[in-house]
Amino acid sequence: MSITYRYSVNSVEYASAEITPSGNPEFDSGQEARDFLDETLHSFGLKVYFNPDDPSEAFLQQPDGRKNWPIIGIGGFLLALGLTTLLSQVKRGLTAH
Repeated sequence: MSITYRYSVNSVEYASAEITPSGNPEFDSGQEARDFLDETLHSFGLKVYFNPDDPSEAFLQQPDGRKNWPIIGIGGFLLALGLTTLLSQVKRGLTAH
């Protein structure tokens, strides 16, 4: 089972069944396809990428949630560093009296 979607470019409507440029996921049932769309739309949203020279060539791209992990890791590290610095300053202030 596949998913077909419609999109418009310059007021011209097109239809496609391409999900990703590297291949489409396989769905065993319509419910599985609906679940995929519901989960993806609620978690990430979907974008249609199309060839500007031939808008009939298009695919959906679901964002890769893993690409945010480096940012989250750096943010966590900076938070831990800041808390450590703050706690050492508080401790130093308490022992100075």
